[in-house]
Amino acid sequence: MVTGFLIYSADPNYVKDFVSKSVDVTLVATGGSSDNITLYKQVSDKSASVKVALTDLTDAATYTVDLPAGLVNDLNGNASEEKTGVSVTRGSDAVSDKPELTTADTNGIKQIDSNTVEVYFKSKVDGASATNKANYSIEGSTIEKAELTANAVGGATVKLTLAKDSSTFTGVKTVTVSGVKSETGVTMDPVTTTENLLENVRPTVISATLTDSDTITLTFSEVVKADSVKEGTAVADFEIYVGNVKYATAFTEDTDTTADSNKVVLTLTGGATFQPSDLANLTVKAASGFDVKDDAGNVANFKSVTVE
Repeated sequence: MVTGFLIYSADPNYVKDFVSKSVDVTLVATGGSSDNITLYKQVSDKSASVKVALTDLTDAATYTVDLPAGLVNDLNGNASEEKTGVSVTRGSDAVSDKPELTTADTNGIKQIDSNTVEVYFKSKVDGASATNKANYSIEGSTIEKAELTANAVGGATVKLTLAKDSSTFTGVKTVTVSGVKSETGVTMDPVTTTENLLENVRPTVISATLTDSDTITLTFSEVVKADSVKEGTAVADFEIYVGNVKYATAFTEDTDTTADSNKVVLTLTGGATFQPSDLANLTVKAASGFDVKDDAGNVANFKSVTVE
């Protein structure tokens, strides 16, 4: 058993990368136990074995250790003999740097807008695997690309861009992240969670109709936000053309009601009306500031339409 107060030095020798090395190790025991010497599988504080924790052996290698005389005493007080050439193999450290998602936004998944979802990792990740879009899946959506927007020891952020018009419903969807590796190449455990995500199908213009001598009504495929048509600070969403010539008369833009609607009305101002000669080649085009959108924030997919 280990008795008394013992301090000994051992100088383990080993070879790493074809270079011979040694390390100084101090073995200490007080009253039968210590930080690095304990009885192994003891029964009633007695054992025929001693466990020596050589924490200074940091490299994975096979060490040759010389144990000094008197390292331990038996029950009769007889000191142990010197033992040289003891072989000790130290394996690699257990790997614990698997990437994990943070608890940001509860589960490490956050929707930025209807086309963008961010994934948050606790630590730095391998860039190639983190930007492989095949390592992510979102129910009912197509992921167009994965980009690292932050990657440091304290954490990493991956931005997922969804293909437009691929997410067809708003609601709780299953999100899976797998295959992402740590900076040292350790693959994460797959994570499957759920997130409430918006659809990203863009509204389209179904028709444009001359509904009065001074009015064009655009019908969309779904309800659009009234405040994206008639903003607090006016922004032109549309332009009217006769042939290739932009119509010079000013007009207002609004939904056909005071609320959200699938119809947008363009009305000439100042009592102006469309002339019969205009009607044969009358079109409505998207202006540079076009931002008519649906309730999920999807800007309409619109370039131009012929007025019927």
